Amino acid sequence: MGRLVSSSAVALGLVVSACLGRTDGSNLGHNLGLTPLPTLSDWSDAVSSANALTYDGDDLDASAIDPTLRATLGNGYVASPIGSTEMFVAGVFNGEQTSDTPSHRASIPSPLNARITSGDAVGAALDLKGAAFYRYTSDATMVYYVHRARSSCMVMEVEPVMNASGEADGATTVTLQSDMTVESDDLVNIQLNTTTAPNGMDILVLTATTATAESGADDVVDVAVVTSYLEPGAATKLTFDGAERKTFLTAVRTGADSESPLEDALADFLAAAEVDSNELRTAHEEAWRELTGEAGIEIAGRHDVAVAVNSSYYYLLSSVREDVPHGLSPGGLASNGYNGHSFWDTETWMYPPLLGLFPDIGRSLLTYRVQRIPEAKLKALSYDPPYAGAMFPWESAASGLETCPTWADTGQLEQHISGDIVSAAELYYRSTGDTSFLIGDGLALASSVAEFLVSRVRMDDEGVAHIDHVIPPDEYATGDDSVYTNYVSKTALLFATLAAETAEPGSANPMWNTVADALLIPFDDALGIHPEYVGYAGDQIKQADVVLLGYPLNMNMSTEVRAADLAYYEPLTDDDGPAMTWGMHAVGHLELDGGVLSDKTASLFNRSFANVQAPWGVWTETPTGGAVNFLTGAGGFLQTVLYGFPGLRFDADLLRLANPTLIEGSSHMKVRGLAYRGARFDIAFGTEVAANSGTNAQLSVTLSSRSPGGSGFVVSNEETGEAVALAAEGDSASFDFAADASAYTIAEA
Repeated sequence: MGRLVSSSAVALGLVVSACLGRTDGSNLGHNLGLTPLPTLSDWSDAVSSANALTYDGDDLDASAIDPTLRATLGNGYVASPIGSTEMFVAGVFNGEQTSDTPSHRASIPSPLNARITSGDAVGAALDLKGAAFYRYTSDATMVYYVHRARSSCMVMEVEPVMNASGEADGATTVTLQSDMTVESDDLVNIQLNTTTAPNGMDILVLTATTATAESGADDVVDVAVVTSYLEPGAATKLTFDGAERKTFLTAVRTGADSESPLEDALADFLAAAEVDSNELRTAHEEAWRELTGEAGIEIAGRHDVAVAVNSSYYYLLSSVREDVPHGLSPGGLASNGYNGHSFWDTETWMYPPLLGLFPDIGRSLLTYRVQRIPEAKLKALSYDPPYAGAMFPWESAASGLETCPTWADTGQLEQHISGDIVSAAELYYRSTGDTSFLIGDGLALASSVAEFLVSRVRMDDEGVAHIDHVIPPDEYATGDDSVYTNYVSKTALLFATLAAETAEPGSANPMWNTVADALLIPFDDALGIHPEYVGYAGDQIKQADVVLLGYPLNMNMSTEVRAADLAYYEPLTDDDGPAMTWGMHAVGHLELDGGVLSDKTASLFNRSFANVQAPWGVWTETPTGGAVNFLTGAGGFLQTVLYGFPGLRFDADLLRLANPTLIEGSSHMKVRGLAYRGARFDIAFGTEVAANSGTNAQLSVTLSSRSPGGSGFVVSNEETGEAVALAAEGDSASFDFAADASAYTIAEA
């Protein structure tokens, strides 16, 4: 365990943490005449609109709220659960790659783990739009946030209770308890120094190094934290001069992104300290608004669904950013769940709902994989006999090498992930139409995976291609010719051919198409279903597997086969399995319902977000626990809402809306800012769309924005043949909407 080494004077280059609680009238410490922070009752409108969550009482009371279900804050670079003694930084891991305790997110002491201990606890609020957490006592209000624009910075503000006139109302002295601990099992050479910053502030500087590198080819990572002075583990009396607010700041940098972490952390700290606290928080809120823009999903009449949607997107966006391509783990950045590794969960479950509304973040997740193609090629070569091309690891952390512990067979046998990554690249190309991506990074990913697949298959005497001895998405099983693995491999091979032929006609390896056409796709004629693998005998399965063929893989099959697969595998699925399964069953039934919501589909959908836990909308992996905050489940649920109910599918050359269906109990649904081919669309359907005109329910498609010089679009009703051109921002197409079979397309003009 890393422990405190010294408390000598700080040297430039260490991580610095400092308390900005000054009372000298300068920027951050002494803010007079401020608009008071919102009170707990001020959140009522935001709660009603599902943009905030609140709790009456002590949110740190473990007997009332399970500590593992506390809200988290993050900006895609650094994140931490509320009330936690640790924080995590993107790309910073500790541990050998595949040992029994493999590479995992390095736990870094969190300086801003402080709370008011004077007065009585009143309540707390999580602002889902402003990405901040508020804690209320009878003496003071505290707000915590991780700055979206200043990615290395974390902020905590304390303000005494004020009256309606903006004056202090109650105690002028409050007690602030720091719960920071200067220990970590993941860090060595920890040094904590008290010093004075160049601007005269008293600060703490913490420096350390991760204990163990991921592999012999990697270096350990230096960590530097600069924070406003608060004595770790001690209570501090804060005295307020009227309507004053005290602000505490932390900046953290690491060797994963900086050649001089301490110097850069100190510079980030000092730069933030020059900004007034109101301006600092406003810049953070504006950065979140810029990120989200008008993108979102509205569901009238189902507040529970709206809360689950907004909180799920909040936690996903807190864990990623477009300029930090470090992957996305099942537990998010604020958790060490699943060691912080990237699995197929990234591309199959969490990536699609991000791509639909936040394509730049989707691109960042692909960049993470592109940058690690060389390591994927090393994994392919590690087999006996070696494979060609790129075989992506089942678990990936910092380096891109396999980090699955050696005791788990999945690291060697769950190989569909390579096809899953290419599938994500194809989805990006279909949604953006970005040819430069297709012939660049898309081709690099797809061609390297295609070469692996060609070397991986076994061709029998009849020319049929097999992929033997794999673990399918159902991780309870091992078998030959997993239907999911084979089909996603087939689509990867075909996409590689498309990318290569687009880049240079005639350049595609002809074996890519040969193997794609030859791959066995198992089918049981007697049962009329796709067996999970050759020889599958109806055993219990862990999670969605075969049902993923219809969505997201979009296999062309009859409605009878689709229905048979869904009916066959639902009762075989473990009730205690991961959360995302039931959303995929709901999507499948939506495809079959023909626009008329069935009781079956409604029940499956409600089950798809049953693992969202009050009061902060945190996901658990299973109904009884498992990984927390399980963003894989959030991703599966969001896909059901974003793609399932509107029937959205990115086809090769158009965006399709097949059988848009309202959620049970909802009269209106709207997807705002759907990204497609350089434009943004608002898609709405239900009775409220036409409320102003008093006409029947309608479906409307509005071109809300488009890139300069971008093409126009044509929206078509496939049932009636009616087509409407959308040429300028604000143009809209409206169609009568009824709860029955319908289909619409959006295509570039």
